[in-house]
Amino acid sequence: MRGFFSKYFQQALLASAVVVAVKGIQADSTTLKMLDIVDSEPFDSIAVSPSNSEELSLFDSSFSESDKEREASIQFHGLLESLEPEYENEEAIYSDPFYYRETNEEMNDAQKFDDAMSLERLGITSPFTILQESLIAKQIGDFFEKLKIFKSAVFWTPSLLTTELPMMENEFSTVASALYDMESRGFDLPTEVAEQFDGCFIVFAMLDLNRGMRLLGCGDQLGFAPNMLKTILKDLVERMEIFVVALSGCYDGTDQPNTSADNFAAVVANLTIGFEALQEHFRGFISQGTVLSEIFLAELKAIETEIEILNSSVQTNQTLSTTPNAAVVGFTQCPEPENKEAKQTAMELRELETRIRNAHSLGYHNHDFFNFEIFHQWRDGVNTICEDAISQLARNNYPHSCEKQSVLELLDELSTEITGKVNSVLLLATELSTNEYVPDDLALSLFAAFHEILRNDIRQVDLLLNLSLRNLNKIKTSVSKLGFEEARIQTLVQKELLEHTTRHIRDLQWAHFADAEGTKIMEMNAHILLGNLERLLLKIELEKK
Repeated sequence: MRGFFSKYFQQALLASAVVVAVKGIQADSTTLKMLDIVDSEPFDSIAVSPSNSEELSLFDSSFSESDKEREASIQFHGLLESLEPEYENEEAIYSDPFYYRETNEEMNDAQKFDDAMSLERLGITSPFTILQESLIAKQIGDFFEKLKIFKSAVFWTPSLLTTELPMMENEFSTVASALYDMESRGFDLPTEVAEQFDGCFIVFAMLDLNRGMRLLGCGDQLGFAPNMLKTILKDLVERMEIFVVALSGCYDGTDQPNTSADNFAAVVANLTIGFEALQEHFRGFISQGTVLSEIFLAELKAIETEIEILNSSVQTNQTLSTTPNAAVVGFTQCPEPENKEAKQTAMELRELETRIRNAHSLGYHNHDFFNFEIFHQWRDGVNTICEDAISQLARNNYPHSCEKQSVLELLDELSTEITGKVNSVLLLATELSTNEYVPDDLALSLFAAFHEILRNDIRQVDLLLNLSLRNLNKIKTSVSKLGFEEARIQTLVQKELLEHTTRHIRDLQWAHFADAEGTKIMEMNAHILLGNLERLLLKIELEKK
């Protein structure tokens, strides 16, 4: 995972050319945009929604104190009121339709919206269209600004997540329901308002992630760092980022230790000392054992492995592979096979390993994951070749050899690398969603991209589990047609593929969130079906004897 934080956090923030614009998120907006807001849960995201008092205790203890809840609500609404513009003449007729007001009559936006709907029911469509467009646009714009302010207010008063957020969800649900009704009749929002509408879903996803992390016990890790004007997460991410950037200076263009550099030994020695200090700084955070702690712990372990290998390179003055990134560059040196059959097997395994390495390195150094779409393509390509490799190993049942062990280790390394990157995306998304800032367009765009990576990973795992369920069912219902031996081989292949998916789920931190419940149920059902199929095959085998 070396350099991952700098690629996604530092450079992505600076490289505006690769930022996914908020309006561009509509390319696959089903993950951020409700298609049935009335009949479904209000906001579909990767977070856990509070459902009982026991879960709510994972928040700050002040959540159970009604007086503090009221105080938090008053503070939030006071903040909103302080941002409202002052008008010299409240009864003036505004030419701007966003601020349409009736002379000599006090009518708020909600009342006007209701009247507009009444006009339509009476068949008065012409004034209804103009008025409705103005009102819905203003409602969306006002709500978007309020929601962004609310996201910042939550940092200072987390109890707002339980006292105010449900009401805001209901409020937005009403507006969105009306808009979807309008869209069904051919109404198109102006581009700017459509972007604000999509932005609301992004901010709600931020708030859901914030709420979910607190429910998982991360609340104490989401505040300000001691004696610093930055959050604990931002401080730790920046420290990690600085270190991995320095660490990257120890490698050449092929991602191998640059042992030929004049100061290589001195740099490695300094990094070794620096890493000890880095570990000490993270010790308290990691000791809390939360989802966020586990992500940082995995990152530190990966760095520790690299430093050990760099020190070995200094001692032996030769290039050694690192884990996981540089490990995929060089092949393991294996002894010459003793016979023709072993040579053929070794050649097949080397070809398989080459295909895996090529899939990993394809564009890896060029795009540096600045482009999130390319990241999806890279990861999907690696996942596909890994699935093919697992199937080939299981079907052919190669005897143990140096070449086979090399392929197995490579598969484990790539799985660890992909899992680590996805977990790091969750960490960075959490930092964006829980900091004290009112999110700007850049923050919204980055979070949306991170959110989509997480959603895409969940979708990919679900697809693999669905495929396992279908294939296992197909084998179970076709044992007699396939024949015992072919059914046994196909079952073994499906078992290895399912185990690979299970390891991925086990190591992914998003698996702790509510959106993963359906995934884990599918995983459980797949293992139950696999067990039933194995028992059926065992019964057939015993009957044959």
